[in-house]
Amino acid sequence: MTNEQWINIGLVVLLAAGLWVWLSISEGDVFVDPLNMKRDRVPLSVTEQINQGRTLAPEFEDALGGRMRGVPQDRVSQIGRLLLERLLSLEQQIESETGQSPNWTVHPFRFQVLNSEEINAFALPDGSIYITAGLLNQMNSDDQIAGILGHELGHVVLRHTARAFETAAKGDILLWALGNVFSSELTNDIASGLNILFQLSFSREQESKADAFGYVLTCASNFDPSGLKEVFELFQQLDPGTTPEFLRTHPIAGRRIDQLEGLTCQFPVSSVLRLAGN
Repeated sequence: MTNEQWINIGLVVLLAAGLWVWLSISEGDVFVDPLNMKRDRVPLSVTEQINQGRTLAPEFEDALGGRMRGVPQDRVSQIGRLLLERLLSLEQQIESETGQSPNWTVHPFRFQVLNSEEINAFALPDGSIYITAGLLNQMNSDDQIAGILGHELGHVVLRHTARAFETAAKGDILLWALGNVFSSELTNDIASGLNILFQLSFSREQESKADAFGYVLTCASNFDPSGLKEVFELFQQLDPGTTPEFLRTHPIAGRRIDQLEGLTCQFPVSSVLRLAGN
């Protein structure tokens, strides 16, 4: 290998490292993680998260049958409102004790039922939280609905949707750096595979933490938190169990039920350290 090639490799590595560090320390949005009450950050500002969510919302809504109105929507909106009121109360309590807001309710949250028979629920980075009619029809109680909405609220409060940008960007940096250094199709395939597995693992960790958040918030909001466990039992019945957990973005339903054992109605969650992959 020539000196010029070594210099090019060095420049690529330095640039990639610089971009990686910038993503890791950029403080576009600073908040307090309710699971451990420690300061955290993501590169995207709240404004950027809101703009990103509002851009994505019409596409998701159209793909899943559009918005529903009437009794199902009113029911979901009411349950969501009760969860938000409790979250705001907890946020104000923290602010009065510390003199600083944990920034849990800075997003313009809204709860929407989508007219689709697909069984799904998800959140966008602006605080838009969706549940499909297909999933809602499987629910037997407000406690179960609260568990689902609390879980999705957790993804937004914990900035999981915003952090996905950071994870994807770091993966792209890895692929770009390895591709430029080694210029090998095989190397690119290996790097791509490692990037996919890295993002899957990160997503499983997010799901476990959102489970913990949803459990605590529903309990603190005077819903029966066992409703979330009942939802996972439903997922367990629907889950064909053919894909190894290591390659799933969501932990296996039975494992998610086990992870909720020992949680209480209060933040922080001391057992969260064992929730994901330990």
